[in-house]
Amino acid sequence: MKNHNLYMTCLGHNVEVSLDLPENCRKTYDHIPCTVVNEFLEAVECGVRKGTFANVPDDEMSTIGEGYSLSGSWRIVSFDYGILSRVMMWWNNDYCAEEFDRELFIRYFGQEAGCEYHDRWVNHCKENLLDMFGTFVSDYEAGQLFCNMIMEQVEQYENNESQTKKNHEKE
Repeated sequence: MKNHNLYMTCLGHNVEVSLDLPENCRKTYDHIPCTVVNEFLEAVECGVRKGTFANVPDDEMSTIGEGYSLSGSWRIVSFDYGILSRVMMWWNNDYCAEEFDRELFIRYFGQEAGCEYHDRWVNHCKENLLDMFGTFVSDYEAGQLFCNMIMEQVEQYENNESQTKKNHEKE
């Protein structure tokens, strides 16, 4: 069996599908066959994060009687590089301590916790993202708020970049 991994976005999740292709399969797949997607779509809708499928006809076999019977597995990608890449683009190109300030922390965490976390960010973590993530290991909700705060900055950066690009195209 040959193994072939493909990726797609499904219901807001990045999904990896690993196709176990028969040895005699000369076909290359540049997308996940619809028949395979149909095998896991409902499971994703129901909150299932991974699964397997067996003997599913590929799209050609399903429609014109030629093709291959596919087996394999699928999973929702938990640590999505796409998000990490976006965060790193913001961090490397636009992070500004003046904008990632105490007021931003207060807006997300409230007065007391916001001041506490901002002090930790500046004085203990020295504005290091990984160290700050470590602050929230035992408090998922606060960690998610920190992630939301970061993503607000990322989206603002991306919007500014998009607008700058549009302005340059008009010139």
